Amino acid sequence: MKEYKVYHYPESRHEAVKQGWSRPGFFRPTWAMIKEMWSLGGSVLVAVIVLAMFPVDSAIGALATLISFTIYLACGVNNCWREKNLKNRGYDHVDIVSASNSEGAVALYLKNLINLICTLMVVKNIKVVSLRNARCHFLVI
Repeated sequence: MKEYKVYHYPESRHEAVKQGWSRPGFFRPTWAMIKEMWSLGGSVLVAVIVLAMFPVDSAIGALATLISFTIYLACGVNNCWREKNLKNRGYDHVDIVSASNSEGAVALYLKNLINLICTLMVVKNIKVVSLRNARCHFLVI
């Protein structure tokens, strides 16, 4: 089980970000573009392509290889960049959960949220009258 931070967007969208090292980010710097961090992903892609043009057997090629490896290492810690990107796009951090993957983390968060709502409903003696168009109508007794 891995630890995920769950973020909520006002339009009922949820995203989960794994804490710690990002293997996809390390092995595939274009991962940033997949996660909608366009400027970061584009910059990394251009930098890696430019650095790959230098011949490896020269001194500048060795330096270019070292810089490329440093870029790959930096991309491995890009989960913190993703969190910052989500916050800048209007997402709010709502919970930290342990799950096997990001979809499971969001599902667990939503399950915990529903359980909390149901518990509060029992405590406050509220019953659900109907469930229509994904909106609950409550009756306070």
